[in-house]
Amino acid sequence: MSKKYIPLYTKYRPMIFADITGQENTVKALSNAIKTGKIMHAYLFCGPRGTGKTSSARIFAKSLNCINGPTVTPCGKCPGCLDVINSTPVDVIEIDAASNRSVEDARNILEKVQYAPLHGKYKIYIIDEVHMLTTEASNTLLKTLEEPPENVIFILATTESHKVLDTIISRCQRYDFRRITTSDIVKRLDFIAKSENIKIEKEALIAIAKNSAGGMRDAVALLDQLSVLGQESSITINDVNDILGQISYDIIYDIANCIKDNNVEQALLILNEIHDKGNEPGRVITTIIQYFRDMLILKSCSDKNIIFSMTKINEIIFDKIKQQSNNFDNQTLIFLIEKLEEYFIKIKDNTNKFMWAELCLIDLTSLPKIMSIAELSEKIQKLEEQIFSGITSQQNISKSVTYEKILPKKIETVVEIPSINIKQEEENILQNKKAVKIKEDKINFGTEQNQTTNDTIAIWRQITAEIKPPAQFFFSNIAKPIEINSHKIIIGFSNEGAAKQANDLSKKTQLQSAACKYFDVSSIQIEVKIGNFSNVNHTKDTLSEKKTVKIEKNIEKSSNDEEKKDSIDIQNNIEEQFSNINNDDIYSENFDNLKTNEQNITSELSDTARNIMELFDGKITNVDF
Repeated sequence: MSKKYIPLYTKYRPMIFADITGQENTVKALSNAIKTGKIMHAYLFCGPRGTGKTSSARIFAKSLNCINGPTVTPCGKCPGCLDVINSTPVDVIEIDAASNRSVEDARNILEKVQYAPLHGKYKIYIIDEVHMLTTEASNTLLKTLEEPPENVIFILATTESHKVLDTIISRCQRYDFRRITTSDIVKRLDFIAKSENIKIEKEALIAIAKNSAGGMRDAVALLDQLSVLGQESSITINDVNDILGQISYDIIYDIANCIKDNNVEQALLILNEIHDKGNEPGRVITTIIQYFRDMLILKSCSDKNIIFSMTKINEIIFDKIKQQSNNFDNQTLIFLIEKLEEYFIKIKDNTNKFMWAELCLIDLTSLPKIMSIAELSEKIQKLEEQIFSGITSQQNISKSVTYEKILPKKIETVVEIPSINIKQEEENILQNKKAVKIKEDKINFGTEQNQTTNDTIAIWRQITAEIKPPAQFFFSNIAKPIEINSHKIIIGFSNEGAAKQANDLSKKTQLQSAACKYFDVSSIQIEVKIGNFSNVNHTKDTLSEKKTVKIEKNIEKSSNDEEKKDSIDIQNNIEEQFSNINNDDIYSENFDNLKTNEQNITSELSDTARNIMELFDGKITNVDF
């Protein structure tokens, strides 16, 4: 009768510290503890499955109970070592906490703790998956864990340390086992394959290591499963993919080309072939996500060794994928990954998974501009540069004109510029230090030099924006900023009534508060002056904060004295309206009345004045001498 077959992960289980792979720091610490005799009463080994926690615990137990021990190289032949090798529960007792998790099991342990060891120096309890113990059972062990008998040692192992009671963790010396790197797993697999005469390609070993999630036991078990295929020919990476039910990167390479070329039909045919081989739609989508993720890392890293260690790309397909990656920029790859992730969630939550996989590929291969994201960003950037550099045409200036004043020899109007060109036109005016001049037959438009700079006006608007209505309307439309700094603000008014209101305590206090807040000072002086400030805008257009260009029209030849008289009457009427404003409540009502009165007054103008109104679309907002 043939000898019973021993699985490779059992046959090649580490027997000494030197056999443990990928846990150098932990091995060094335990070895030094044995050499120096600093043996703790309780240890906690944490880490993912298959990383060597239980094996390290058994080796540590052999090292302590070996006839030559404590030693880092147990003989493996003495009764103390053989008890551990043969799993004889004499001095080293292994307990599975998943099946022995009750209070009674914990009490059973405490009853046997008192007995002295038979063959070795220590009685060692290895409790695997200790996080599965109930809270009551854990509390039962607390006192013994803290102060066990002199010859008793507890070694606790767990894959989920966050589920272990903090009171237990605090009584143990903790060691964290990390995932084993791909290179370390490949070295160990190569050693086992050569020892067992298994013919396998290196790329296949790498594929096994990358699919083991950092666990050596899983990697060796997969090699054992594949070993039956390596009797006649070498095991290839395709064999690994077939065993694992995975999709090769060659197939995903074709799908990526379909996405690039918008080839919907070919993509659906490939998907159907993959599905017929038994691959689940969710696995297909995750493999495509992995492919584009690896391509993104390939584009971001220049070192091949880093790329091979972090991705499933190997030397054989590296050049092929790198050439294809030139057709995808980083933003496009991130977009594709996010899109695939959205469909993966839908596939996971729906019963008709294959249909959603088809919709996913149809969507990705039907994006005609998916390859032009970087180009589109570049075009947007160039367009923004053109807008802010003044290339935009000044012909977009609106032709809508509103009267501001009618003077005996000139007419001032306000031209509104579209909001899209406001900032650009303002920069052009500041740089060129001149206004836009429009020349027509018999009508010459020019610009009147402002009594204050644009900077002063800009600061004034920001200050008045902090004032609450109706005081905000009063200062922003009636007052003229003459001088503004962090110590003093001088404002002017064209009539005495408005100046008196400006000196009113309620309004003045609001202005001071807004100015102090703007300049970040504790106090500021407000000075009010009365004079002829002809360029003050008394229109509601100021509240919209639109850039306006003042255009003058000379009317040197006026044959109608009656028209001049009408203009004088209009100016006197408006000044009288402003002088009647005595408080904030009356002011809000009088403005609406003033607007109505203006419309009534303009209806009494002569034919010449009405013709001027029609010339500028009838948009009269204020009339003044």
